[in-house]
Amino acid sequence: MKPFRRDTILLIVTNPVDLLTSLAQRLSGLPSAQVIGTGTLLDSVWLRGILADKYDVAASSIDAMVLGEHCGTRFVCWPSVSIGGIPIDDFATPSVVDKLKIIQDCKDEGQSIIEEKGAIVFGIAAVVATLCTSILFDQRRVYPISHMQPDLGCCLSMPTVLGKSGAENTPTVSLTLIEKEELQQVAVEMNQVLARLLDSV
Repeated sequence: MKPFRRDTILLIVTNPVDLLTSLAQRLSGLPSAQVIGTGTLLDSVWLRGILADKYDVAASSIDAMVLGEHCGTRFVCWPSVSIGGIPIDDFATPSVVDKLKIIQDCKDEGQSIIEEKGAIVFGIAAVVATLCTSILFDQRRVYPISHMQPDLGCCLSMPTVLGKSGAENTPTVSLTLIEKEELQQVAVEMNQVLARLLDSV
């Protein structure tokens, strides 16, 4: 595909999306902001749907993101989850929420859809349309998409401002020690695979 126009933005959709986005980043020669993957945006849509059912509210009223590795080491940034601007822990008593079960339900959602419908083509198609709209119209919406994490040396999903230049800004997210260690381990494994792939190019 090379050479690319200088303003090209590559959007990687195929799984394993984080690995392929990292590989595209290395091979394309484009600035890191211009190579992105769909990441955990679909996981986040599923999460909002699960929470909407749990709290009997519209999914559009929920602000929640799944971060990390799509279909791998991923987690919910619970301190930032809110319903209508109200922190989720203040919206209802903590006993109502089994956060570990919600995370597991979110992880199982993709397989459940495949078993019922045979594929998740409509979900990922909606995600691609959403991301392309944010880029083409410079909407600068914040999405959890896969993009280069300089401190990890590979692409994983973190919240980012998505506009006409790609991943334009990544807000700082407070992670627990366990989440940081899991991300670092994922990065080590991914970078090892990347090294083997690049050696064969």
